[in-house]
Amino acid sequence: MAQKEETVLLFRALVRAPWWLSVFLAVMVYVGVGVVLPSSVDYGPYRPLIDALAGPVAWLVAGLFLLLSAFSALRSRRDRRMLAANRVKEAIRELGWDEFEELIAAHYHGLGFRVSRTGGAGPDGGVDVRITKAGGETYLVQCKHWRAAPVGVKVVRELLGVVTAERATGGIVVTTGSFTPEAERFADGQAVELVDGDRLEDTMRHLPAARDPARKTTRTRRRDLLVGAAFVAAGVMVAWLLL
Repeated sequence: MAQKEETVLLFRALVRAPWWLSVFLAVMVYVGVGVVLPSSVDYGPYRPLIDALAGPVAWLVAGLFLLLSAFSALRSRRDRRMLAANRVKEAIRELGWDEFEELIAAHYHGLGFRVSRTGGAGPDGGVDVRITKAGGETYLVQCKHWRAAPVGVKVVRELLGVVTAERATGGIVVTTGSFTPEAERFADGQAVELVDGDRLEDTMRHLPAARDPARKTTRTRRRDLLVGAAFVAAGVMVAWLLL
């Protein structure tokens, strides 16, 4: 069970990673399983079986990585479009609760955090997104897609309890609406940050272009493509030398 969860986490990490990483891994796996492994070990009487299976297995695993690469490219494109299309608060309010959580996850991913969604079972199901900085600081994010009623102190108090119990760095409550005065007074000085609809819109509108995936410059996109092409070319060169 633990091994299955680790495999799922690996696949999710590759989907969120640059697309060219999975392509590079596909080339490396094909070379290792299909070329290097069969020719570097003496399998004795099992040699014909190994020779027969090495190629198909190598193609199968490499194909899986290529599929993950396609998912990574599609996800990156979807995140950029989502951020670009939902900068106006009124447009964000029209999203469903699940789409709103995806938008918040994409927003923090664009800021350089490692993101994992924990929600999805239903509207406002506790902590919805976990974000982690490169240094290891973890924040718990709760998304409140409330169009009318302001978020009260109970929500903020409960999130602070979860932050304390899990020893997280802090918590963030993001809403499309507003907070009650009691909630704002309670959060003052606590390890919980409140982001209302006005602040969310302003934050997403003024993200630096270099860190906002929806506003990447042509030069940045070209650089990403060149880096990806270089890694893929290196993998192809290694494969050619070993064949």
